Amino acid sequence: MQLAFCNRFSFEVKVCHYPPGSSKWNPIEHRMFSFISSNWAGQPPLGYETVLKFIRTTKTTAGLKIRAFFK
Repeated sequence: MQLAFCNRFSFEVKVCHYPPGSSKWNPIEHRMFSFISSNWAGQPPLGYETVLKFIRTTKTTAGLKIRAFFK
């Protein structure tokens, strides 16, 4: 039904999964991802440094700052 609806109205659907290593059972990750997603909404992730910049500049309304690095 969803596929037929999308095809009929020419909607494009993009499925996004949780990042590798994240847990669907960890509530703090869910709260962080929503703020990270809002912080970089509409911006293309053009490379690792760009992604890190968006993550590092994310702050929650409660003042939580997120640190990020690649190993």
